[in-house]
Amino acid sequence: MTDKELKKLKRTELLELMLYLRQELDLVKHENEELRRRLEEHNESHAENSSRLFSILTEISEKVDVLYKTHGSDVEKNNTLPDEVPKTEK
Repeated sequence: MTDKELKKLKRTELLELMLYLRQELDLVKHENEELRRRLEEHNESHAENSSRLFSILTEISEKVDVLYKTHGSDVEKNNTLPDEVPKTEK
């Protein structure tokens, strides 16, 4: 709507337009809050998953280190792993 068209509107029409725009603004604010909440939940979930993945990779790395220390030369020569993986201490 142009400025010229707005100037031609009656007071009641302007008030109705303002009311409509206010309702639209409230709706958009509510949607924005909901999207922010969902994004925060997603970020928290992502952080938890990253932490779990890091723990798993750290554990695997420790087991590989133990394997290499105990069977390093055998693994390199035969290109095979032992039947049982030694337990790592925590």
